[in-house]
Amino acid sequence: RVVLDGVFNHCGIGHWAFQDVVRNGEQSQYVNWFSVEGFPVVSHPEPNYKTCSGCYYLPKWNVYNPEVRRHHYNVAKYWLNRGIDGWRLDVPYFVNKTFWKGFHKVVKSFGDDKYLVAEEWRNPSQWLTPELMDGTMNYTVRDLVLGFCADETLDAYDFADGMNALYNDIPEEHRSCMLNLLGSHDTERLLTRTKAHEYAWDTPAEYAENLAYALLFAADGAPMVYYGDENGMEGENDPGCRAPMIWNENAWNLSVRKTVCKLMRLRRENATLQYGRQHVAALGRHTVCITRNLPSGRACLCLVHRGSGAYINCDDLPVRMDRALFGVPSIIGNQYRMGEKSIIMYEGEAVGKL
Repeated sequence: RVVLDGVFNHCGIGHWAFQDVVRNGEQSQYVNWFSVEGFPVVSHPEPNYKTCSGCYYLPKWNVYNPEVRRHHYNVAKYWLNRGIDGWRLDVPYFVNKTFWKGFHKVVKSFGDDKYLVAEEWRNPSQWLTPELMDGTMNYTVRDLVLGFCADETLDAYDFADGMNALYNDIPEEHRSCMLNLLGSHDTERLLTRTKAHEYAWDTPAEYAENLAYALLFAADGAPMVYYGDENGMEGENDPGCRAPMIWNENAWNLSVRKTVCKLMRLRRENATLQYGRQHVAALGRHTVCITRNLPSGRACLCLVHRGSGAYINCDDLPVRMDRALFGVPSIIGNQYRMGEKSIIMYEGEAVGKL
């Protein structure tokens, strides 16, 4: 499947339509494709045209102009006709929703399975309607996961409350379409984030990264791994996070890669992790329990412990294990012993609720 990144709020300063306005001023046939305050067009010291976030090199489209809307919709059709499977939409909150409703109609005319996902950093619910988007980039999940695993600004109770509130806010038909992520081209890389707090631990930052990935792949929604993060690439926020892919395998963090590959395989092969209803609970300040339940009674449970070790009473858990998926459960009497910064994931029959 191929989903293209669509930027329909602005273009680059070298775009042919904007350059026509620069050359021909108010005589340009494209003058109303942008919002220019006067002529000649000036970029410095301040642009005399609307931009994206004040960046002179990103002129803002005038999507109220029917010609611009037609141009954008034709771009969507062009790539859909060539077989793409959907669009990830950049800064949609800078464009009016009337435009996006029209965009939705164009894209869905190629099939209901064509995917529309919006960039969104706050509450996603405004986009999750039948006439707008299928899902959003779920930066709220990122904030919760990294707050628990990387920064430790959240304890397990905070994490569980936040995850359950977010889950209940998202309409049921949109939950599996949410694009869950831990890093992107607009954030520092995951290992860089966990290393920033390594001083607080006696264990390597990659341990916290592995915990974060376990929560990502256990959660409802589509898990997204930013290129290179699966190999432990590092980099601060833009431009550091946008460096070329490192293909030298000797430079890869094999511990992180092994964890990500195993979790990807589990997610692909396990229907409960794909379709089960989600509930998150805290088992003390340092241990999180995510359960995914199917109507059949089949369930999957993921325990993530960020502390120095813990004992979990088996009778307190809502799933009776019959197959281990990740980690090697150490059973002492009627308890699971969890080591320092560890993960246990298993499946079995649902027997209750936390």
